[in-house]
Amino acid sequence: MRKDVTICIGTVGYPTFERCHRQACTVAEKNKNIKDVVVIKNKYPTSSWLNEMRENTKTQWVLQVDEDMYIYENAVDELLKLAKIKINKKNIKVLNASGLLYDTFLETNIGSLKLWNTDSFNLGRFKNVQGSDRRFAKDLSIHGFENVSISKVLGEHDSAPSEDIAYFKYKEYVQKLIRYQDKKSGKKFINFLTKKHKKQNDAISFFALQGGIAGYRFPDQNETKNYLKNKNSDELYIVKQKFNKIK
Repeated sequence: MRKDVTICIGTVGYPTFERCHRQACTVAEKNKNIKDVVVIKNKYPTSSWLNEMRENTKTQWVLQVDEDMYIYENAVDELLKLAKIKINKKNIKVLNASGLLYDTFLETNIGSLKLWNTDSFNLGRFKNVQGSDRRFAKDLSIHGFENVSISKVLGEHDSAPSEDIAYFKYKEYVQKLIRYQDKKSGKKFINFLTKKHKKQNDAISFFALQGGIAGYRFPDQNETKNYLKNKNSDELYIVKQKFNKIK
């Protein structure tokens, strides 16, 4: 069997990386389609590591794994099967095949885990904007490429493993909701975070809520995340001070 899949993980030092990498290696050991697990370290912003993945992957397919994802053993097989069915039976030019993840903080299914077709990678670049993979897909649609998806859960997403990550994750999340949907959607999600914090009454839910509020107040910021910059930012320091006052 041809080994035509690479698993590519981008890491900037999240506390979730070791488990993410360990799980990916376990999946690779058991799957004959997977050639290698590649780790791209300390590339900022997010679009930077995605472009390194784009430029250096040699296999036909590459599974993009963020370091807060824990993929299931069937993830590659399910997405590869979907992509090949769409290509062979529907004559679709597949850009990526995607499935769902279960978010351990939100306690719900979200999108998405993506298997990219590298035939597309010389036709564009991932740009330094929020939702850079979404923008890449939009840019390549002019070449006839399409995204395909299934509703199966193919892994877990540990979206809020620490206070700083929770803050900036949900700041960006609300900004994306407003950009791609509307302010009403952003407000609805903040209401969800408010209820979640009232229920949990812990630091993680507090920082997630404050991030969501910041995203609603400043929806026009549109750069991909920079973990090191965010972790040491004045913005986060102010939120920590606010939390310390109410503890």
